[in-house]
Amino acid sequence: MSTVENSESAGQKTHTVQEAVLCAAYKWWEELRPPGWSIQQHLQHPTVNTTNVWQHFLATSVAQWVAEDADFSAGEEAST
Repeated sequence: MSTVENSESAGQKTHTVQEAVLCAAYKWWEELRPPGWSIQQHLQHPTVNTTNVWQHFLATSVAQWVAEDADFSAGEEAST
């Protein structure tokens, strides 16, 4: 399986391309979150600040992925 280097982590972890795409999509979606909103608020309104149908689709997909991964969403809330 193809891999990409994650240069942001101190350990220089290697990730699959799929993991890199998921990470990039999450970071994009996170940047759309209004200031002061919790991840739970963003999950309730995942398409806030999207501007077209493709962004709407991607934001909905990312939110579904985050909501299904309880450890991920709980960890994000604790770190903010």
